[in-house]
Amino acid sequence: MQILALIRSRFERALTGWVDTPAEYAQRISVARDSQFGDYQANIAMPLAKPLGMKPQEIAKQLVERLEIEDICLPPEIAGPGFINLKLRDEYIAARISAAAVDERLGVEPSPPRTYVIDYSAPNVAKPMHVGHIRSTVIGDALAKILKFLGHTVISDNH
Repeated sequence: MQILALIRSRFERALTGWVDTPAEYAQRISVARDSQFGDYQANIAMPLAKPLGMKPQEIAKQLVERLEIEDICLPPEIAGPGFINLKLRDEYIAARISAAAVDERLGVEPSPPRTYVIDYSAPNVAKPMHVGHIRSTVIGDALAKILKFLGHTVISDNH
């Protein structure tokens, strides 16, 4: 599971029973815009202020108390009017890297399979070769390999 999806699921669990649409609010967690504030940020408290009739700082405080994330992140920090900043634990990152290193798929989970058609050109052998002739081929082939690795069916055609 991706780290962002995992963090969102933890917030969704913490919000369950407290708000009507916890998944909607959990989507407000994103990668931090500025690394000095951590790795991820949750901008949930301010939009909840009106529906819950509470101050954003108090919402953030209660949400952090309900949140079970200590195995992934350092203790969350509440900043400004209720932003929740999250910093990943070094041990968690090291464990993820170690697990990916011994996994033949490098920790990448297959996607639900779909079929993709990729049409890209092949070099024209009647012309002098230069990098511009193979650019489309290289990009198309790279996309085909990535999609196959993710578990999709790829139909490629070069002409």
